[in-house]
Amino acid sequence: MNTVNNTREFGGLSIRNAALIAGFGLLVMTFCAPLAHFYFMAQSIVLDDPAATTENLQSNGNPYLIGVVLLFVTYVMDVIVAWALYW
Repeated sequence: MNTVNNTREFGGLSIRNAALIAGFGLLVMTFCAPLAHFYFMAQSIVLDDPAATTENLQSNGNPYLIGVVLLFVTYVMDVIVAWALYW
């Protein structure tokens, strides 16, 4: 019977560790992206009313900035997951 050895290393990273990194990254992205879009950014943006959106961002832009940071974390984790899956 032919079995696959899961302890092979590519560039100092085992397949198991690469899978753990990819899984953790996907888990982080699963929570960060919806939280950013549907909670933090939705508080600041008023559809069909740019004046109200501008007023919301000027008076209290913190939720929008938190959403931007969470989206940035999502994008960084996307690159890390792609790198881990490459190995």
